Amino acid sequence: MRRLAEALWALGSVAMLVGGIASSTEAETEPEVDRWQFELAPYVWIPKVDGRVTAGVRLPGGVAVPVTATVNESGLPGGSGHFEARRHRLTLFLNATGTSFETVGHLAQVFGDATTGQVNGDLALVEVGTAYRVFEWRSSARAPRSFWIEALAGGRYVHLANDVQVKGVAGSAGPFHFEAKVDANVADPFIGGRWSVALLDNLAWLFSGDVGGFGAGTKRTWQIVSTLRYRLPWAPCSRPVWASAGYHLIDLDERGEKIFGRDTGINLEFRGPIVGLGMQF
Repeated sequence: MRRLAEALWALGSVAMLVGGIASSTEAETEPEVDRWQFELAPYVWIPKVDGRVTAGVRLPGGVAVPVTATVNESGLPGGSGHFEARRHRLTLFLNATGTSFETVGHLAQVFGDATTGQVNGDLALVEVGTAYRVFEWRSSARAPRSFWIEALAGGRYVHLANDVQVKGVAGSAGPFHFEAKVDANVADPFIGGRWSVALLDNLAWLFSGDVGGFGAGTKRTWQIVSTLRYRLPWAPCSRPVWASAGYHLIDLDERGEKIFGRDTGINLEFRGPIVGLGMQF
């Protein structure tokens, strides 16, 4: 809850800033027409990773030892992209998100002595789904206002590769260096919802949240994306262009085999600001 409060506080700060400079152009697309409408938006994402990676380090002789590395690294390079096609109340969408990190994990004692662990990871998510507009309200006043809610469902491919390198000194046996990998390459179903609120004539707040996994691929994966969308005053080829700023959070929990009663696996959270540009056509 503390992390969610931080995200909402950050979003509120952006809202006040953008709201202060908002002009009087239109925030939403033109009224619905009887044809397919498309939207394309690339984003820059700068997340922080926080969580644990537990891998089975195999020692000489074939004995596996569970080693947990706690990671906490910010300012990661990342990005995402969104494409959707909408007609009437039905929307088909495709999302892709990715980032990578390289950090020193904090490990518990191994062989009775403190150790260091280098953790390298890559995250890639690809989502395909559909959304259906279950509610929509538009004001008939001079200044256009609107609010809509959509239910969504689909499938998500999750690639999360982690490489853990453990170094230390085992008493009189001297230094040691072991390497282990713990990966997730799974497909998850997901369900969720999203909404949009027109705050001003040219400014809208969009929120999307979903949860997936349910043991089919990952044990559990959930995410939220909250952005403010500002329609720019110029429209190349008469197509609306907008700028977005917000917050994106992804939480993944993947469990592997048990070693000495402990689960190996991945429990990581990626969260951070996103900014992007989009076009509707």
